[in-house]
Amino acid sequence: MPRSLRVFLCHASQDKPAVWKLYRYLKQHGVKPWLDQADLLPGEDWEVEIPNALFLSDIILVCLSKNSVDKEGYVQKEISFALDKALEKPGKIFIIPVKLEECDIPKRLNRYQWVDLSRPDGRKRLLMGLDKRVTELGPDVLPLILEDMRKGNPTSKSIPSTDKITNERIKARLEKTQDETTERFARKQTEHEERDKAAREKGGQEEADRIAREKLNNIIAEEIIQENAQREVEEKLAREKANREAANFRRLGIRGIILLTLILGGLGLNSLLNKSTTTINTPASPSFTEIFKSLTSDAPQPTAVPPTVGPEEFFTEEFDDSADMENWVAFSFGPGADDNANLRIEQEGEGVTFDLGALDLYEYYMYTPFTYRDVKLTVVAENRGVNNNVSLVCRLDADNSEWYEFSFDSGGVWYLYAYKDGYTILDNGGSNNLKQGKAINEYGMTCEGNVITMYINGKELKSFTDRTYNFGEGQVGFNISSLNVLPVIVNVQSFDIATP
Repeated sequence: MPRSLRVFLCHASQDKPAVWKLYRYLKQHGVKPWLDQADLLPGEDWEVEIPNALFLSDIILVCLSKNSVDKEGYVQKEISFALDKALEKPGKIFIIPVKLEECDIPKRLNRYQWVDLSRPDGRKRLLMGLDKRVTELGPDVLPLILEDMRKGNPTSKSIPSTDKITNERIKARLEKTQDETTERFARKQTEHEERDKAAREKGGQEEADRIAREKLNNIIAEEIIQENAQREVEEKLAREKANREAANFRRLGIRGIILLTLILGGLGLNSLLNKSTTTINTPASPSFTEIFKSLTSDAPQPTAVPPTVGPEEFFTEEFDDSADMENWVAFSFGPGADDNANLRIEQEGEGVTFDLGALDLYEYYMYTPFTYRDVKLTVVAENRGVNNNVSLVCRLDADNSEWYEFSFDSGGVWYLYAYKDGYTILDNGGSNNLKQGKAINEYGMTCEGNVITMYINGKELKSFTDRTYNFGEGQVGFNISSLNVLPVIVNVQSFDIATP
């Protein structure tokens, strides 16, 4: 059954009056716009519903003003999400920057033709762009109600010219009244929000104190989680050191038993020969003093050869100077894979650094000695550039043709992909738990059966049950990607492979 064109209105909260007016205008012309104040129901999680609405939209109108251009926060995440989705539809109209007033266009949107609603023909040009998108989507989407269809047939002779003028004036008056009503509604909504804010500031000190205590408790809980994680790492290192020392002690104990056997055997043989009544021309066994002198002398002793240590199945790779980098294999993917001449991967004292140097380049780094089915992966990475995408990968097959991938961009939006003849989005969402900017984050992923669970900085994001692909056992690793902004420089400090 045909449906209306789905349009997402990306905007700053300060532009609500103008965006409400645009919302009403689009509905009058057969469009189904999505606006948070109109479409979010009480009790719904906006961090989940807004990315879902973005994902389901046919086109995104990025409403620009001096407020939205300068504003940082979720509106910038919405723009990042829209740009990511536009990359999946090259050559199609998917994003239209809409200027609500005279303002600069952000550099990230320069490639898209904008429309200025402050100009007389702005709305008409916007409808033309939306109508082109309807044509691209095909018969599943209902056509728009364009201006000439709403005004009737201008060549009709059934209405006298005076009646035409009167009807047009009445219609213009009605449209003006609707616009004024929309502005009053938006103004009252803003005043109501400001009154609520003032009331909270005036009489809600107790609530503010409660919120402050909750924030302090969250900070303390986060510090405890980090301290526990650090303690677990230290305890694991201590256990490994104790195991090595125990192994050395066992080897030393075996040598000591052999040495003691030689000493006692030599003494027993001397005693037996002294008691015998028959003289035998046999070389004398070394005395205890001679053996002790030989062990404590400065003469060179045979050097023990340490046992050969092979790759481990479950461990933490810290990519330090002792790391065996031959266990890792890198391969490039994505549109920028043919332009990777400036790609640089360097192992430093505290991690391995990826400097991609090309747009739309996905660089995979895989641990090859073992394959896994049920596994828990954790990567700790520091963003040293302006933008990045960090991913975890499980169940990569031998032909590099299928895998699961949990990807998190620096704007706070995450995706779960299944790759098989192309990337398919299994799930997605947004989170404020990511530390943005040049910060260190811990990304986690558990693959157990057909259930994939994703984490950021120790906090679970979501669990997804795959009933379509069910990929088998495969290699694990991580991925560093660039999208449309450089430089992308990421230092991966550790990669942990554990049982779920």
